[in-house]
Amino acid sequence: GIVTAVAPGSATITATVEGINATAAITVSNVPVAAVSVTPATASLTVGGTQQLTAGARDAVGNVLTGRAVTWNSSASSVASVSTTGIVTAVAPGSATITATVEGINATAAITVSNVPVAAVSVAPATAALTVGGTQQLIASARDAAGNVLTGRAVSWSSSTSSVASVSTAGIVTAVAPGSATITATVEGINATAAITVSNVPVAAVSVTPATASLTVGSTQQLTAGARDAAGNVLTGRAVAWSSSASSVASVSTTGVVTAVAPGSATITATVEGANATATITVSNVPVAVVSVTPTTASLTVGGTQQLTASARDAAGNVLTGRALSWSSSASSVASVSTTGVVTAVAPGSATITATVEGINATAAITVSNVPVAAVSVTPTTASLTVGGTQQLTAGARNASGNVLTGRAVTWSSSNISVATISTSGTVTAVAVGTATMTATIEGVTGTSVISVSAAPVASISVTPSTPNLFINEIITLTATLRDAAGNVLTGRSVTWNIGRPAVLAGLADGARLAVAAVALGESYVSATSEGVQSGSLIWVTGPLTCTNIAGGEIFAGTAPFISLGFLRNRFDNGSILNTFGPHGSSFSSTSIYNPVSVYGNTVSTTSAYTTFASSPPELYKNGLRVAFVSKNSIRVPRVDPDELRTCTGWP
Repeated sequence: GIVTAVAPGSATITATVEGINATAAITVSNVPVAAVSVTPATASLTVGGTQQLTAGARDAVGNVLTGRAVTWNSSASSVASVSTTGIVTAVAPGSATITATVEGINATAAITVSNVPVAAVSVAPATAALTVGGTQQLIASARDAAGNVLTGRAVSWSSSTSSVASVSTAGIVTAVAPGSATITATVEGINATAAITVSNVPVAAVSVTPATASLTVGSTQQLTAGARDAAGNVLTGRAVAWSSSASSVASVSTTGVVTAVAPGSATITATVEGANATATITVSNVPVAVVSVTPTTASLTVGGTQQLTASARDAAGNVLTGRALSWSSSASSVASVSTTGVVTAVAPGSATITATVEGINATAAITVSNVPVAAVSVTPTTASLTVGGTQQLTAGARNASGNVLTGRAVTWSSSNISVATISTSGTVTAVAVGTATMTATIEGVTGTSVISVSAAPVASISVTPSTPNLFINEIITLTATLRDAAGNVLTGRSVTWNIGRPAVLAGLADGARLAVAAVALGESYVSATSEGVQSGSLIWVTGPLTCTNIAGGEIFAGTAPFISLGFLRNRFDNGSILNTFGPHGSSFSSTSIYNPVSVYGNTVSTTSAYTTFASSPPELYKNGLRVAFVSKNSIRVPRVDPDELRTCTGWP
């Protein structure tokens, strides 16, 4: 009948005796909870993290009480929430107290929540190009170490050069001025940047005011350049570059001030960021009002000079410099004037020299007279010529001081024109042997040169024809031509003729001519001699070249000692060149003219009878006299063709 309390609640205890019952009502309650604890008592979490809390209950004597219901509660569920099982979840940075209640007894745990650390920050876009006044929204993104995007983080923005590009707290960039700037986004100490480039709004058009201007030399004009964009809006603060197409006419300063330098036209260009505009500047001189020349008169002798000076002034009498000045002479044959105003006396007379500056004239009167001739000299003073030769004489005039006078008229004369003549230009021509005096007269003053003329010596003689060939009884006339060293033909000279072999030739002389008659076969040298110079002609006398009169002749080749090539005999004679089996006519003999590979039968040998250009072909002799060349060379006359020898008939 001992009742043991097991768990809180009510129970009826029944006692039964022999079927008869009796009951007792029993009520059981828990042992009171005296203390509660929470484990862990503190915890630090990052947003999204969790922590399991455990609550323990004890009675008054410290015994652990189990099975007791626990109620969980958070003091700041927006920071850290707690489940019915005691699991804490970090919601947002901050602090929260988690309370565990067991049968009215409480215990707490302090929870601290912080954000997940930022590991990296990025800015989009990373680069941007803006024109002044333009904007760009930048976006900063934060991520943890795992690359997860972190939201709700505070971003601070800054610009490295706010004067170029500024940035708002919301990341909006505004272009301020041309240049470059770095925009930095900072999230919890972590940075990221964007590079911003700012340029000016493009210049679309430039204008220059005034567009035209007329200036006089030395004056100035301020030009102004204006720039506009494509919409026509005025652009300020832009750099302007000024230039002149002709700085020697009109120069321009860096501020657009034009200065007139010299007469002419120039285009002034204003350039703003590659766009151009121009102004046309016309520069003229201050008008010339009066011109003066110094000195106004001058007297010169021929060859003398005088420097003239001209000056120009404006209407106020101011001297004008740098003006174009032209000089002219009314009589350049009397007095010429240079471009610098130097007057030169040319010939006696008067001339007016005029200086002209921009159409305004001034003059100077010049009188020119000759310097008197005091002496005349002739060069050379003597000369020796041969008949037909020439000599140029030169006459020089000088004044009393010995100065050379030029441009004076010279008159030439010869004392004996039959010996030597002289031209108006002073050229002497030798006419005949003798002596003559040449006189030069200048303004009544004379000078002389003595000319001696001698005969020109014979330098060469040529006899024509030079190598004639005659038949017996034929007559030919030889002519001797005499020449001096310059090649001039000399006439009237004595010529002596000589015939080397009178038995072959007979002659009759007539000065430079000799009639020659052929009287016998053979050769003879005929010479002409004059003043120790000799030349002549070698004449051959032959009969008609027929087979009968050359039969029995012997053919020789080369020079001494001669080589015999055989005789002209019948075909059966072993020594005949006509015997094709003999040593002289065989085509295998090394000396036969019929052997095409021998030196005498070869078509390329200079000593061959078969070469049309042979210089030393074989020669045919009969009775000790050469009667013909055996050759195909038509220049060698008289001649007999070697091929024709084989066709001759009637050989003895």
